Amino acid sequence: MRAAAGEARSLSIRVDGAAEGLSLDATATMATGDVLGLTAKGSADLARRQAAFASLKVSGLNTRWRLADDARPRLEWTDTAVGVAVLALVDEAGGQQSAVLDGAWGDPARPGLRLRLKGVRIEPFFAVGGSSPYGGELEADALVSRGSGGDARVSADFTLRRGRVRRLPVQQTAGHIDYAGQMASLDVRLDQAPGAWLTASGRVPVAAGASASSGEELSLHVVSSPIGLGLLEGVSDLVKNVSGQMQLDVTALGTLRDPHFA
Repeated sequence: MRAAAGEARSLSIRVDGAAEGLSLDATATMATGDVLGLTAKGSADLARRQAAFASLKVSGLNTRWRLADDARPRLEWTDTAVGVAVLALVDEAGGQQSAVLDGAWGDPARPGLRLRLKGVRIEPFFAVGGSSPYGGELEADALVSRGSGGDARVSADFTLRRGRVRRLPVQQTAGHIDYAGQMASLDVRLDQAPGAWLTASGRVPVAAGASASSGEELSLHVVSSPIGLGLLEGVSDLVKNVSGQMQLDVTALGTLRDPHFA
């Protein structure tokens, strides 16, 4: 079984219905060992194929989320589509991080599912053994839609402020990414500090499980001012404890298996 966070080893779902409402408890254990959990209470009208949530909690990847205080999300479905109305979550710890999901999947009359993130700390999602190689506060606006062949398509704008790559601080990373047909088109700018920047634009294969065996063609242009070598530590675990500066103006062409640089 597969989920958004990867492959699931096991999945447990319990649904209880009573006159006062409906409750749902679900737990998924991922192949990585991470445990994802969801608990919800509300009501459902099966004849109309609608459900409303009075409370909802989500946990996993070292984070815990709950419904925002003023959120009253609704779920509706047909044989081919699922829609959600303003599912707004905030972090349990402080309520300052937010994630809002709204829209529909599989409904040709609607543009898709829109996910908006604000002030989301990324450290917990990458943490291993209590430490994370990456940090920062993420804001994003992403639209996930269904292509004509049933494949997922993503269009997203994002900004990561007060970031960090291991020990190296990064002022801001921002840009736009489109994903379709197992390819990502990106236009991204990283500002390490005033006057120290890096841009990357082009197309990169990102198929599920993509590796050097992917035959999809890439075309990526990277340009920078003099910038810290420590950024390379965020690209490969083989690079550690480096210092100094680099300046780039390079284009990668070919495939992941056989890239060419110019």
